[in-house]
Amino acid sequence: NISTRIDDSKLQAIDPGQAGCEHDPQSSYTCFQFSACFRLDSLILDSKSAMKIKFKILAEPNKPVSRVWLRIEDELTSGGAESDVVKKNKIEHTLLIQEQGRDYCTSM
Repeated sequence: NISTRIDDSKLQAIDPGQAGCEHDPQSSYTCFQFSACFRLDSLILDSKSAMKIKFKILAEPNKPVSRVWLRIEDELTSGGAESDVVKKNKIEHTLLIQEQGRDYCTSM
C-alpha cells in the first residue's frame, strides 16, 4: 500500500498583499508552500531494492490562464535569479522510495 498526503501546515494566513514567504523571502510575488508526501506501508524492500514514485501536480486545471505557478523547493536554492524561473502551472517529479514506513516528501 502507498499512502499519500499533503502537508499544508504552511498554508495558513496567506496575505495576497505581502510578497515573499519562508522558502523564498526575496520573491517579489506572494508565495506559499506545501509538501506532497508518500509512504510505502506494506511492500517489503530489502537493502538493495527501491521503488520510484512519479507524480504530477497541476495548479488551476480548469482555467485557461493560470494565476498560480509551481516550483519545487530545490529549484529555489539552485542560485538562479527570480527572473530566470520558468513560470509553470504543472510539476512532475519522481521520488526514490528506499525504505517502508517513513514519509518521502517534496516541498513546493
